[in-house]
This record gives sequence, C-alpha cells and structure tokens, in this order.
Amino acid sequence: MEVKKAAADVVEKLFKQCIAKNDMTGAKKFLDILVIRLADTRTEAERAALVKMMDDAEMKYEATRKARRRGAGGEDRRGEPCEHPSSRSRRSSNKANNTTRRGSARRGARRSRRTTTRSRITSRRTSSSRGLQKSKADDKILQDKISTMLVNLISIGIQTCMNAASMLMTQTDYQGALEYVNKALKVDPKNEEALEMRSQIQQASSGTGNGWGWGWGGRPGGGRPGGRGR
Repeated sequence: MEVKKAAADVVEKLFKQCIAKNDMTGAKKFLDILVIRLADTRTEAERAALVKMMDDAEMKYEATRKARRRGAGGEDRRGEPCEHPSSRSRRSSNKANNTTRRGSARRGARRSRRTTTRSRITSRRTSSSRGLQKSKADDKILQDKISTMLVNLISIGIQTCMNAASMLMTQTDYQGALEYVNKALKVDPKNEEALEMRSQIQQASSGTGNGWGWGWGGRPGGGRPGGRGR
C-alpha cells in the first residue's frame, strides 16, 4: 500500500505539472489514473478536488483560446461607425443571452463530466471485481488439477517402490527390499500393502517366513524353500 500511495503522489505531481503547462490531454490521462486505478489512495473529497481542478483548468484554457482567436481576428471597434441605440441594445441582449447559454452549457458539461467520471470509476471497480472472482475460480481449478496430479504421482511412486521390493525379495535381497518398503512408508506411513510386505521381509530375513524366496534363512545359499537346510 505504501508503494501504491507513493505512485499516486508521483501521478498527482505530474497531473499538476500538466495543468500548469495547459496540457489538458496529459492532465486528463493522469487524472483518470488517480481517480480510477489509484482511487483507494485518495479520499472522496480529494478526488472531487482533483476533478474540480481539472474543470477550472479547462474553463481557463478555453477562455484563453477564445481570447487569442479574437485577437487574431483583429477585432478593433475604434474605427466602426456609430450604430443606433436599439441595435446596440439588441446586441447587448443577445450577448447576455449567449453568455447565459454558454454558462449553462459549461455547468451541464461539468455535471456530465463528473457523472462520467463516477460511472467510469464504478465500471472499473465492477470490472476489477469480476476479474478477481474469475481469477479465484481459475486458481481453484488449477489447485484441483495440481492436487490430482500429486496424488497420482505419489501413487505411482509408492507402487514403483513396492514392485522393486517384491523383485528384491525373490532374490533374497531383504536389506534392499526393506529400503524400498521404507521409502514407500515414508510417503504413506499407513499404506497397508507396504506394512504387510515389511512384516514379510522381517519374517523372511529372520528365517521364520514361508513360501518361495522367503524361507531361505536370510543367507545366500542357506537352505531349500521351507526354511530347512540339508
């Protein structure tokens, strides 16, 4: 959060620099970042103040442009002929009406811009919320797949150890067979097949086992099946 706040401070500084340079395009870009992407780093009042600063700067910028256009047109009334008072009155009335209309239009534009900004903020938050929900759902699916894969790998590993132990038992290599069984039990201490085979290996290595390959007394060449030597 501290990093995000520091980033918001930098963006706000750039926004104000654009305002000072009359760069309305850059100012709008940085304002969108502040009130939408970094909205949680500013209070509602702070965001409203930034929007008002943008509105005031745009009004000032438009007024400056109009003044420059009037100056470029060479409007100088000093050499104009005198006109009838009624014409002057009508022109003044029209000018007042136009000023009123422009003021109403500006106020409407400001209201529309504020409404648009709030709508964009709400839309962005809704989109982020949906994206987060989708991400969580995807993470759950991925976790399930990984869990299934791990279970399969563990099962394959245990079965491999059991096959190796069984083969070594037929060769009367009880020590090697016991090592593989212990590996299987290390993964799954309650594996019934591994526990049973360990018991059989212990019996066979002590000379008490029965069956082919298990009753050799644990000694190479140590007697016939059944545990009896010649």
